[in-house]
Amino acid sequence: MRLMIKRDLLMEACDQVVPAGGGFRTGELHLTAGGGELAVSAVAGRIVHQAVVPVDAGSLKIEHIGRLALPARYFLGVIRQADGEWLELEGPSGGMARIKSGQSEHRLAVAEFGEPPVLADAAGHPAFVLDAGSFHSRLKQVLFAAAASGSRLPLTGILIEAGGSSWKLSATDGVRYASCRMGAWGGGGAGWSCLLPAKPLHDSLKALGMEKGASLSLAIFPFQVQLSAGRAKVQLPRLEGRLPFIKEDISGEGVQGISLDSAAFRQALDRACLVAGPSGAVRLSVDAEAAFLSARTAGVGETRQRLLGVERIAAAESSWQVLFHGGGMREIAHAIDYPRLSLAIGGRQKPIRITVPEDEGRLYMIAPILEAVSLQEEAELHSKWGGAR
Repeated sequence: MRLMIKRDLLMEACDQVVPAGGGFRTGELHLTAGGGELAVSAVAGRIVHQAVVPVDAGSLKIEHIGRLALPARYFLGVIRQADGEWLELEGPSGGMARIKSGQSEHRLAVAEFGEPPVLADAAGHPAFVLDAGSFHSRLKQVLFAAAASGSRLPLTGILIEAGGSSWKLSATDGVRYASCRMGAWGGGGAGWSCLLPAKPLHDSLKALGMEKGASLSLAIFPFQVQLSAGRAKVQLPRLEGRLPFIKEDISGEGVQGISLDSAAFRQALDRACLVAGPSGAVRLSVDAEAAFLSARTAGVGETRQRLLGVERIAAAESSWQVLFHGGGMREIAHAIDYPRLSLAIGGRQKPIRITVPEDEGRLYMIAPILEAVSLQEEAELHSKWGGAR
């Protein structure tokens, strides 16, 4: 696709489809040129908003029809900072889109509608062009989740896996494990993985200077990985093999556990943490019919939310509850990008174990328990000593 469009006209179309509150910051903007018009669509999950700009010799010129899918947050940042009246958009080429205005020129990695952002050297080693800000943000996400579970950064590895049409970024110390999916590579990049030391990777990204809209090239070699942004390059050693992952069976004697909808759990946690504060405690209560999440504060009392999509997977007692650090659990939950997750307590291990049945039954995270008591025990204490729950 190649076109020329007035900057103000494109901004107006983007403003029509992207909410001012930033609800589409992590989504995509799809540009489709053809049929005498340019369609601008904002895509976030299953929600799509679209605006159509007709061809006008005075404001829009389409030289080649086609489609582009770009990260909304970074694309909007580029066009807002453009210093010219006209914008020139071209791509995809090598997985990149070129945006030129006046004296400035930017390149952004495209999403699934573009050519696969996969390159290769003469020996066939893959090299991937990524959105630097997005990669750095995801890396911090899994590292925060690992830290919330007790992992120490110098002992943590970052596993990058490409399989099928998507890839995954994970942080692990061999026991605790957090991952998030990073979307599609396109084609040709499947079937490889590499393990890197977390702290050198984190420090290298900071040294390269990850700006909004910048691109990051990740080249995979047999014994090292090369990161490059512009003219700056950094080499990191690949760690041998893969760290062992613990497979967790949460159906043993004395174990209590539930399986629940990940998105509903994240939303409930977000609301509970707003009430409890960043260092506050959140309570999970499970009875014979339902599960609830609640946060207690001195001024508000206890807010209580019913969790959706809950299934029992182990039940030593008909009713139980557990108190945990809300902020730490929130970091963990937001790093797990699967439809369902499982929470279990009891048995030989004291902490809460968070597993994902869809991902080989790996033990994702261990969250410390502040207090675990059955609802029956609490009722007995309440009747004995009185006072509010």
